[in-house]
Amino acid sequence: MNLGNAVEHVERVVDRKSVTERGGRNRRYDPGDPGAGRGDQDRRSRPGGDRGARRPWRERGRAGGHATAAWTLLIAGTLVFGVPPSEDGGRVEARPAENPEAIVLARVNGESITSRDLDALLIRSHTTMGDRERATFDFRKLLDRLVHDRLLIQQARALGLDQDEELLAQLWDRRVGYATREYVRTTFEAPDSVAESEIRVEFEEFYWKIQLRQISVPTKEAAQDLVGRIRKGASMDSLAKEVSVDSRRYRGGLHNLVHWVDVDPVLRGPSRDLASGDLSEPFPYRNVYAFVRVEERLPPDDAEYQDRRRGIEKALLSKEKKAAWRRFLQGLGRRIPVRVDSLTLAEIAADSALAFTGEFLVDSDRPVLTVDGGHTVTSFELRKELSHNAMQSARTPFDTLLAEAIEKKREDLLLLRAAEEDGWLDNEAVVAEYEKDLERTLIDAYLTETIVPQIEFRRSEFQEYYDSHLDDFRGPPQVLLGTVLLGSKAEADEVASRLREGADIGFLRKQYSAHGTEAIEDSKWVSASIFSGEIRDALSRLEVGQSTDAFEVATGWMVFKLKDRRAGPLKSLEEADMQIREIMYRKIFKRLLDEHLELLRDRSDLELYGERIDEYFGSNP
Repeated sequence: MNLGNAVEHVERVVDRKSVTERGGRNRRYDPGDPGAGRGDQDRRSRPGGDRGARRPWRERGRAGGHATAAWTLLIAGTLVFGVPPSEDGGRVEARPAENPEAIVLARVNGESITSRDLDALLIRSHTTMGDRERATFDFRKLLDRLVHDRLLIQQARALGLDQDEELLAQLWDRRVGYATREYVRTTFEAPDSVAESEIRVEFEEFYWKIQLRQISVPTKEAAQDLVGRIRKGASMDSLAKEVSVDSRRYRGGLHNLVHWVDVDPVLRGPSRDLASGDLSEPFPYRNVYAFVRVEERLPPDDAEYQDRRRGIEKALLSKEKKAAWRRFLQGLGRRIPVRVDSLTLAEIAADSALAFTGEFLVDSDRPVLTVDGGHTVTSFELRKELSHNAMQSARTPFDTLLAEAIEKKREDLLLLRAAEEDGWLDNEAVVAEYEKDLERTLIDAYLTETIVPQIEFRRSEFQEYYDSHLDDFRGPPQVLLGTVLLGSKAEADEVASRLREGADIGFLRKQYSAHGTEAIEDSKWVSASIFSGEIRDALSRLEVGQSTDAFEVATGWMVFKLKDRRAGPLKSLEEADMQIREIMYRKIFKRLLDEHLELLRDRSDLELYGERIDEYFGSNP
């Protein structure tokens, strides 16, 4: 299939799809809003959630291999694609005959692969490829990928992986996430504009200018004494340079003239109502005491309004969205009661001293929060959330972390229950996304069970690969340079000219260093990548012995002479181990997968409808 046919077909397919089929882009809320993508719910609120019931599939079948499940996903993502689900939310079966767009192109052990399946994969592949790849890619291979996907999914189901409790629990989390996201998308209406009058008020309030002078001293008494001396005529500038302990001491305590919005919040209160020339009373400031004097106040400049307007509008809109989200949740809270187990909560709070230790993660299924429908947040889940937050915000008081964790879990439960009551967990689009995730996860699980355990590495293969690909394990090429640093462009241009005429760079350096410029060490090999793009490009064009024009650098002007060039340093085998391991893993995985797929094909009932496939791709049979 050539590029022209591929582009034409993709455009034809896209034209047939509605906005909703493309992913619901007619959204009524900003994806960055609160509530977008919610749904990381507790394990006890979903099927198959009992911990310890069965060893997770991700932990099984690892014997004899050094690979990780993450690498499995990496490889699987490049070789196989998940099969798009049917529109009725069930497993992918033969399409209804009455649908004229769903043409059966192949059957795999009785299950149909249709033009709709291929449409989805073709669009996804086409949009992720570059122009060069699209021009040469054989799009017919996508049908093979769908066949292989179907074979792997069928084998995964035959092994019972679609009944694995841990796997289903993970997928249920995603299903809840899809459901709550769709519930929020269709129910929560975030504000999308701000009145011009509100923007103007914000501008008038925060975009006038003020300049302060500040003195900070260790005690309140010292600050009061200084205020008295300044009021009697002492120079605040001189006193600041003499006694102030903050960073503005060397400027006589003077701040820049800034907009009110940019003033340190600690300084706003004491200075808000002061007129020009007024002194504040001393106030606590970063473990010392400070006072300020207003040096200048300027009203808002209308000429700045248009420049500031967009930023003000964005900030106000964000504030209004957050307020709307809080009101939305309050409404859900009135509709859906959340019951709190105060005793269990008190036990968690009593363990606050253990928050940074493993002892805090008590594996308890006792519910802390509960809503109707049997959905709960357990003690273990709340403790896990708290432990994570404590590690991320070590200086935040435990009580604050606890309140935030409770609120987040309460919010998740409210959204889950609301989405469930409104039927979103069984919504056609949500179920379709769930089925798509299920099939992709089944492929990953099956490959982890069957292919990964067969992967074995031999050290001799590492050494052989390393020896035959040495250039792949080198650092960037290096150069040995002579340099001259000059104080002006005129001098630099003169040095560059004399170097091109054959002058000795050492002589020139000594000659021009007498003018006050610093001599540069030039006996070290360096990577050209440390230089800016312009200098790097110039060095790449030089032959050994040639020199560059003058380049402006932070300390003046510099001219470079290339004394020698060499390949980058070679990594040792030990240093290259992980790089080689990943390469070998990919190679072995692909070989084993190809062999396995060939075996499955030989043992399966495959029907490929050649004329329909040719017609689909727009080529002659």
